[in-house]
Amino acid sequence: MTPTTTARTRQKNKGLAAMTLGERIQWLLVVRQLTQAEAAKLAGVSQSAISNLVRLPGRQPSSQTLLALAKTLKCDPRFIASGSPSPDISSVQGHHMNDGENIELLTLFEQLDQPKRMQLLVIARVLAGTVTPQTFHRRGDTS
Repeated sequence: MTPTTTARTRQKNKGLAAMTLGERIQWLLVVRQLTQAEAAKLAGVSQSAISNLVRLPGRQPSSQTLLALAKTLKCDPRFIASGSPSPDISSVQGHHMNDGENIELLTLFEQLDQPKRMQLLVIARVLAGTVTPQTFHRRGDTS
């Protein structure tokens, strides 16, 4: 196994608690369907503050920023800071999200690059019956 493959395997096998602070914030942004800019506006912090927390290992938010992010991302501030307790991610678009399969799906989705995310969304929409393959073909949304 190459070092890159080993790193990817470790990333895929990470649980929520094993994520870094930045990974937990990024994961919550995906779960809550917010961009960094949207979360920053809602939390009353700068987007660069969120970006730095996500990108730079070892960065720690101030208490005020941590509390504002936790409120915006609807989780316990201890989850952002340390990964424990597990976040309450219920009622994401009306679905109960406490089971492991949903959490795994969201975690795996977050690990995909943007083109693969779009492909997966197309497949999921077709499987859910919300659109037909022809709809995407006409709109030019297939990747």
